[in-house]
Amino acid sequence: MPFGHGKSGSLKIDNSAGTLTDVSAFTEGVEISNEIATHMTTTLGASSEAHIIGLKGATFSVTFLYDRTASTGSWAIITGIYGAAASKTFNISPEGTTSGYPLISGECNLVKFDLPMKVDDKLQFTAQFKVTGDVSFTVNP
Repeated sequence: MPFGHGKSGSLKIDNSAGTLTDVSAFTEGVEISNEIATHMTTTLGASSEAHIIGLKGATFSVTFLYDRTASTGSWAIITGIYGAAASKTFNISPEGTTSGYPLISGECNLVKFDLPMKVDDKLQFTAQFKVTGDVSFTVNP
């Protein structure tokens, strides 16, 4: 049974110029959440709930190591896309980019980022993204 390990994962996201950029070297973790809205259709006299499904949606958050290198560091890449009206392409490869390994991809917008500073810890920040449109579950070419 093939199990995976997070150490081999990969994250790519468009930079401010719209170029898909590998940010794995700055990434400590990625968490993607996929959800389908449900709507109750239960009527009077029913003894159990009934539901229909609605729209799909997804969000993901990324914990980055802080790197202030101009244009290529994690801070420059993320602050460069903050507030961008155009969506950004993302590729999440949980087991790495080897051909045939899982690939989660789509378009997203950066909706929030936090930079906590602690006197006794490294600088890192968390970015939150909202997916626009469908999430694609395929494999790496």
